[in-house]
Amino acid sequence: MSNEELENEEKARWFGDDPNRLQRSAPDCVESSQVGHPSEELEQDERRQFTPYLIAGAAFSMILCVVLFLLSQSGKTKPIFQDLVDEKIEASSYHEEWEQEFEASFRESRSRISKHLLPQEVAENFTQAMDPKERLQWCRNQDDVALLLSSFPEQALKEVPDSIEKMGEISTGSGLYFHHFAVYFANGDRRLLVLVHTEDGPRVDWETYARHTSESWTDILDGRVNQALVRVFIKPSNYYNYNYSDEEEWASFSITSPDLEETITAYCERNSLLGRKLGQVSRNQRVTLRLACNQANIQSRQCEIIKLVAVGWTISEEPEKYARQDTPVEGE
Repeated sequence: MSNEELENEEKARWFGDDPNRLQRSAPDCVESSQVGHPSEELEQDERRQFTPYLIAGAAFSMILCVVLFLLSQSGKTKPIFQDLVDEKIEASSYHEEWEQEFEASFRESRSRISKHLLPQEVAENFTQAMDPKERLQWCRNQDDVALLLSSFPEQALKEVPDSIEKMGEISTGSGLYFHHFAVYFANGDRRLLVLVHTEDGPRVDWETYARHTSESWTDILDGRVNQALVRVFIKPSNYYNYNYSDEEEWASFSITSPDLEETITAYCERNSLLGRKLGQVSRNQRVTLRLACNQANIQSRQCEIIKLVAVGWTISEEPEKYARQDTPVEGE
């Protein structure tokens, strides 16, 4: 084979059937180099070959998820991860039961401890608590009092006083013990705090502290209610007028309260048992009364005393047995 033939064969091996490839211009060579290396083209071809399979796999996965979801909704199979959900719910339920048992145990332990607390300590725990629910734990008759909280003034409901001062204690013939404290607020107001001995230890009578009335004073004085339970100060009066002008028939009393802007005159039959009981109370005595103000007496602010519920603001089963439980104090 001649040298020329060998040269042509070598060109064909490198440049294919185009022996003039070397004679291309420089820009053509650059353009050709930008097309890419043969190995890169091969890799792109392989990717193009696998793309349909990837799309088909993704579509199959989506169809499978839809089928499983529809089956779970129809109840034919459990939802995905349902076992994990059930375990989480079970753990949450157990945690709630544990919290309830712990809280019940805590309340029982605190109840046992509080039986041995001094009245002063219970009074301080009650007055320092700002949450009414916490205060309720230190009260007697908790179920009944819980229904009255919405009617209590905010000062008695949750305001923390500046100080408390012990006034004394009373022992009654019926075996009841009362501990009296004067509670002082920053604005100069005062309230009476009474603790009663119970099976759970000394407990606050919250109705006394709130000077609770069964109806609002506005409704009472406007004659919109027939009768109402009120906690007031009472002292004898010599005012007789209108329907109560006969001094021999009626006994007259002045009634005041820190919750009233003016004095009310109240009457009862002088020679009745009620009249004789009220005649024995000391001047400016705290009493719990059942009071009635009818429409005819609205303008004159005259009411009629229906019943003496208790001498003092703390109601017991037998109020007549501790007719001197209170120490008269002005302005509370």
